[in-house]
Parts: sequence; C-alpha cells; structure tokens
Amino acid sequence: MVREDAPVTRYFIDTSNGVVSLADEVGADYPTEAMARTEALQAVSDMARDYVQQGGDREMTASVRDPAGAVVYAVKLSLLDVTDRQ
Repeated sequence: MVREDAPVTRYFIDTSNGVVSLADEVGADYPTEAMARTEALQAVSDMARDYVQQGGDREMTASVRDPAGAVVYAVKLSLLDVTDRQ
C-alpha cells in the first residue's frame, strides 16, 4: 500500500502498436516505478485486445522513461497468427 503523502515521480510511457509509435510528452505521476511498469503492461494488454480480433501478426511495445529520459522498463508482446502460415 502506498501512503497518500508519498512522493511521486513523473514517468513517461511510450507506446507502439507496430504501425504507429507515440512518445509520451506529458507523462503521469506515479508513487513508485513499479506502478509505472504496471501501467506499461496494461497499455500493451489493451493494444493486444484491440488487435487480436483482426488477425495477422503484430508487435506491440511500451517503454517507461524516468524524468531524465532514461528507459527504466520495456515490454514487448508479439501476436503471431499461425492460421496465416497454414
């Protein structure tokens, strides 16, 4: 549990759906880096949910940057539609 008065850090979550890449220029405040990582995982999960019905291959990514711009976490999910290969 995170205390309500805990200091927060602004993290930036950049995403790509394999076609369009979006750099987060605003960021969001998170009490911990782990919470920013969870948000990145959720972003990739949401993208996958949107594309799974379309079929085909797709690679989605999200990365978390700290206030200095350093990438502190990255997640990649590949959807491989094996029905296209038969």
